[in-house]
Amino acid sequence: MLKSEFLDLLNQKLSLINDKEKEDIILEYGTYIDDKIASGVSEEEAVAGFGDVDELAKEILSAYKINTDSMDPLSSKADKTIDKVYAKLEGMFSKLGNFSMNEIFHIIFDAFVLVLILWIGKLIVVDLLCRIVLSMIFSFFAGFYAITDFMLSLCRLLYVCIAIYFFVKVMAKRVERYRLHANHVGVMDDIKETWNDNIKSNDLPPTPDRPLYHERKVHHVESDILKVILVFAMIPVSCILIGSGIGFVVMIYVSMMYATTSLGLYCIDIAFVLGSLAILLMLFRAWPKKVDTNA
Repeated sequence: MLKSEFLDLLNQKLSLINDKEKEDIILEYGTYIDDKIASGVSEEEAVAGFGDVDELAKEILSAYKINTDSMDPLSSKADKTIDKVYAKLEGMFSKLGNFSMNEIFHIIFDAFVLVLILWIGKLIVVDLLCRIVLSMIFSFFAGFYAITDFMLSLCRLLYVCIAIYFFVKVMAKRVERYRLHANHVGVMDDIKETWNDNIKSNDLPPTPDRPLYHERKVHHVESDILKVILVFAMIPVSCILIGSGIGFVVMIYVSMMYATTSLGLYCIDIAFVLGSLAILLMLFRAWPKKVDTNA
């Protein structure tokens, strides 16, 4: 704290003293600080030598026989309590991961933005697109509403698993960036980077045939989680593939028996079959590769 800030704050704290005596006190403390500076002490050190301003003001007021019990209003006490809690939390986070409170608030905000994006994605992908696609596929079957609801529940479960995995991956990057104070990269950049990393995971160079002992990879829980997510992803896609195949057979049967053909329905059904096969192939390619650590 500088001299001017200290004297202004002290002047406010001594508002219960008459102006003449208050001016004398402020002048006395200002002169004392000037003398300290002249002796070679820095301005901040000279001010810090007085300790806490509130305590100093209370001592001066007590010397003037002024009751200081009512000096701290409720709002002031609340502010002090908040400041102490803030300082303790900042110290705790600093010990845990070298985080400041500002960085903690940024991490929380980034998490909120990511949850909002994933929620919007769920509305578009699951509640809109999946519902339309499933209704078109299973509308040929009796009781298709029950089938559609069941498949939609599987799609929601799949999306939740993928969303949790994606959230953990992105937030791990965000936390690491803030820990290294490299927060100039936005959360959207990390979302794009994580998405691209998952797509290009198969483009990485192959692992050496005989890695050295210290280079051998340990078993990661993340790989098991990815396998579970991929299995959940394959279930609804496989059901769509089977349903599309059955629908294709039914349409051929109807065309042969009743001499009615809908080229549009055939194209849609074939598109679903080919799309399901393509997605299954992509999921199989994304399956974590087994690394021989005993080579």
